[in-house]
Amino acid sequence: METVLVSGGSGFLGGRCVVEPLRRGYAVRSIPDLLVRGMALFDPGARSVVGQLGKRVEISNAKAKTLGWEPRPVEETIADCGRSLAG
Repeated sequence: METVLVSGGSGFLGGRCVVEPLRRGYAVRSIPDLLVRGMALFDPGARSVVGQLGKRVEISNAKAKTLGWEPRPVEETIADCGRSLAG
């Protein structure tokens, strides 16, 4: 069984990133951002993601709305998310 590492897997988004690999049969391990930064001193693969750690990404749907897109109701979205997580 292959193992997938998720940085910051205890947070909301990190926790969501853990679900899909688990469904696909991978073993998943979550590691703190600080450990990734330490690994980056020796591992080029870890070094390549250090710049993304802890960054807050601002996202806007303004452009999609100009094309006629409307977001789904919160209740529907939460219900669909729950069904997705339940399998």
